[in-house]
Amino acid sequence: MICDTEFSTSTAYTIGDIVTYEHGLYAFTTDHSAGAWNSDHVIPINLTYEVSNKISSWDYASQNTGGTVRVWTTTVGSDTVLHISNQAAT
Repeated sequence: MICDTEFSTSTAYTIGDIVTYEHGLYAFTTDHSAGAWNSDHVIPINLTYEVSNKISSWDYASQNTGGTVRVWTTTVGSDTVLHISNQAAT
């Protein structure tokens, strides 16, 4: 599981904190004081978001390797980590 932390109204969160809320996974984009859920303070995390975010951040002019995108997972402890790369396999 990516995140075991369920959102709590009694907890303050900082940018980058990840929580679950109503069966969704979210990352805070701003500091959030303890209190009610505010959807303006978070972005949903899902595979589509992660892939498109990673791809849009690449500098194709200096990193283009022929258009191949590699996606793979590894296990770290009990977590599965998603890797996305535009680099050729080594």
